[in-house]
Amino acid sequence: MMSSLVRQEFLDGRGFCREHFWEAKAIEQECWAGGFGVAILCENLLEAFGKDLEKLGQGRPAGKTSRLQLRKLVKKQKSAPLPANGCLACEIARSTEERYLSTLEELLDDKEFCGRYQRSVGLCINHVQAALKRWTSTTAASIVKQLATEHIRQLISELREFQRKHDYCYKHEPRGREWSSPERAIRFLAGLRGESDGIKGLRTTSEQSK
Repeated sequence: MMSSLVRQEFLDGRGFCREHFWEAKAIEQECWAGGFGVAILCENLLEAFGKDLEKLGQGRPAGKTSRLQLRKLVKKQKSAPLPANGCLACEIARSTEERYLSTLEELLDDKEFCGRYQRSVGLCINHVQAALKRWTSTTAASIVKQLATEHIRQLISELREFQRKHDYCYKHEPRGREWSSPERAIRFLAGLRGESDGIKGLRTTSEQSK
């Protein structure tokens, strides 16, 4: 994966699926550098998704957007290919996921809930993108996008610090929060290990950092 050509293919495909992301982390943990390579891949991938988020929602009018306007807007923007349809279990999971996203859009109008959301780590990148493509509320979309953008910046910063402390010159420095950044980056990019699709309950930043 350290080959520039292979890494570019990885980035173009927007990373691994959940299962293989965690598998790659486990293999590297056992064999080489304690997650250093995965940290580099996560950093590159987060930078790519950060650029994606900048594009999503551009040209969107303020306030509510009609479904027709939203479909036209999303159609102009590039999307990653979706997996094949047909699996009943996957269809149920997608349907549940859509209901959760719709509920979240409505709840973000509530001041108290919105505050809770902004104190959490928010959604994973897949659900952020889904929300920005489906929601008609510009306000709700802006809240989700802003938190995701901040989360990406923080993760990139911590991943770089994680990589720096792998350098022989800095190995003596104490380890901090950055040491869990590869795992947290994978959670954001692909979801929790073994977690089924769908949005789980909001967790605070402190809960996510454990």
